[in-house]
Amino acid sequence: MSEKQEELYSGTSFPSSSMSSVDNSYHLQKTVEGFDYEFVPKPDSMYECVICLLVLREPQQTKCGHRFCKACITKWLRESNKSCPVDNEKIVESDLFADNFAKREIQNFNVKCPNNNHGCDEVVMLKFIQRHVDDCPLGLIPCPNKCPNILLRRDIDTHLSSVCCNREILCEHCGESIIFNRLQKHHYRCQEFQVKCKFCGLEMARKKIQHHENNDCEKAVVNCMFQPLGCEEKMQKNLSKEHMNTATSEHLELLCGKVIQISRCLSIPPGRHVFMTGESDTASSMHATQVSEDMLAYISPFLQQLNRTAHQTALKSQDENALKQSSNIEEALLSYTSKPSNNEDMYGMTNLQSCKSTIYENDFKSLRQQNNLQDESLARHTQELTEMQEKYRNMERMNRELKLKMRSLENTVAEMDGRSCNGIYIWKIKEYYKLKREAQQGDTTAIHSPPFYSSYYGYKLCVRVNLNGVDNAKGVCLSVFVHFLQGEYDDILEWPFNGRIILSVLDQNSICEYRRHIVETLMAKPTLAAFQKPTTPRNHKGFGYMEFVPLAALDNGHFIKNDTLIIKAHVIPNG
Repeated sequence: MSEKQEELYSGTSFPSSSMSSVDNSYHLQKTVEGFDYEFVPKPDSMYECVICLLVLREPQQTKCGHRFCKACITKWLRESNKSCPVDNEKIVESDLFADNFAKREIQNFNVKCPNNNHGCDEVVMLKFIQRHVDDCPLGLIPCPNKCPNILLRRDIDTHLSSVCCNREILCEHCGESIIFNRLQKHHYRCQEFQVKCKFCGLEMARKKIQHHENNDCEKAVVNCMFQPLGCEEKMQKNLSKEHMNTATSEHLELLCGKVIQISRCLSIPPGRHVFMTGESDTASSMHATQVSEDMLAYISPFLQQLNRTAHQTALKSQDENALKQSSNIEEALLSYTSKPSNNEDMYGMTNLQSCKSTIYENDFKSLRQQNNLQDESLARHTQELTEMQEKYRNMERMNRELKLKMRSLENTVAEMDGRSCNGIYIWKIKEYYKLKREAQQGDTTAIHSPPFYSSYYGYKLCVRVNLNGVDNAKGVCLSVFVHFLQGEYDDILEWPFNGRIILSVLDQNSICEYRRHIVETLMAKPTLAAFQKPTTPRNHKGFGYMEFVPLAALDNGHFIKNDTLIIKAHVIPNG
């Protein structure tokens, strides 16, 4: 545990429960009360312990002749004034001796199986009862696969083979061994799992679907091959040929526009071929030739597709103009790669320099205008951004103030709720199974209730639970404790606290007559630090039960409903 605690554990109504007590002055080993079985017939009262009112376990006899359970009388002597509980005769632990005669008689008594409420009718001698309980087919045991179920021992094989959510199965698609409750997650990554093509709906293995959608599916949506030139049409793959036939003229216009744009960039005068192959400028010549080749390589696929489409269209409609237009474009483009004369070189060079100078001047003016506009826009947006930042800072400040006020109001409301409960506080622990898993993993081993008061001006307390138990009860029982908190009126209250606290785990059975709440009463011990006036916001010393109720009984009954556990605390100060 993360903090020092002073804890007192008393008995419960479960036969397998055990008790221990911890204080600063001593440590008592794990103790066990008498036998809480249903005896057949009921034993004589001489075999009952007057402390726990159960049949004697490890009977001890005092010098004054009274019998007690070994654990009960040892605990009594260590916590009392060293006197016999029956006649108050002064005794100490050394005055006790084992009553083996009574022990042998008790071991031969017949008892009913503890699972008789589940249908087991066996009656067994007490000395053999544990052996029977360990093998009883009607005994409750947790699932070996650590699923949330508590089952009858006779049903465990069927559960493990066909019901348990943590059982291992084989994937029917890939044959991999997986946990049943992870099957759906496995299907999302299984490469053999059958999935549907999002275009045609055909089912196939996941490992083949991407290749099918990218290459084989005729209903996959694709872009027109002239999309780089400006065609924005999208169609199914099986309709692409029809689109090419019906949009030939539009594609020719796009291609012509791209050719004209490239020609202007190269500064080629109409009707002439420009090549920079002069002896004085070899680098320029090579650059021009490379640009021409790049341009031809760029538009060749579109040109070839247009030629095929135009020929097909012409054959159908005898459209000689379409054939002529595509042929002219192809010839014009191919002519860029032919060798020019020297006169054409000189003319092209001069014209190219003139055009470049004009283009650069126009571009410079346009860029300067754009820059001025952008400066004005940037200044305007900077001002708007400054104003928005100031508004944002004001809103953030107001938001912080509102959060502080809201937190103060929530604390005030919670404080009023705790005061108005008049010592009877009901705590609903929601998301029980999530919190229990966190406790089992060691993330959050203990949770505390909101504070509450014994009366409006009374003692301030809170309840602490360890959903997976603590110390010897870890993983076996629910542990419940009470802590005193610093209250507003502690200075006018009587300390140490002297009274009793009734703790309950409420049965949420929908049939009221069948409800069996688990109730235990804590009697205050003024000598313990847990009942002294708190010197810190929460007293580090707790007081309660390590083994309040077995976790198996808690999960198997009606104590958990809608993933919620309900604990009730009733504080009754003396006077």
